[in-house]
Amino acid sequence: MRNSNYNNEEPYNSGNAGSNLLYLLAGCGIGATLALLFAPKSGAELRSDISDITRKGYDETLELAQEMKERSAELYGSIKDHADKIYDVASAKLRMAEKTIEESKQNVQELINGEIGGKSGKGQQKAAGNRPPSNIY
Repeated sequence: MRNSNYNNEEPYNSGNAGSNLLYLLAGCGIGATLALLFAPKSGAELRSDISDITRKGYDETLELAQEMKERSAELYGSIKDHADKIYDVASAKLRMAEKTIEESKQNVQELINGEIGGKSGKGQQKAAGNRPPSNIY
């Protein structure tokens, strides 16, 4: 015979486990707070303990902030050095490209003027004047 309770049970839900864990942690936090408040210490001792814990947390936060500041300064310096190197390489390449373009312009100008190949510029201009314009299409 089947167990009649088996049909009434809900299957295990993994999403339910996460919320159960959250409730457990919240309950632990509330319990720890109540334990401090109802501890057999006087109010002055309890306030002193709370201020000590708070001060320690504040000091640790300042130390962590200082460490993060130092790390970010190191990272900034490293990135700046790399960027400067890349900029220098790009500038050198640009200067080389400008020089090559200028040399190419001069070579083209010399070709147009007929200075390369031993021909004079005037003879080529006359020959070009006698020819009909070429159709480049």
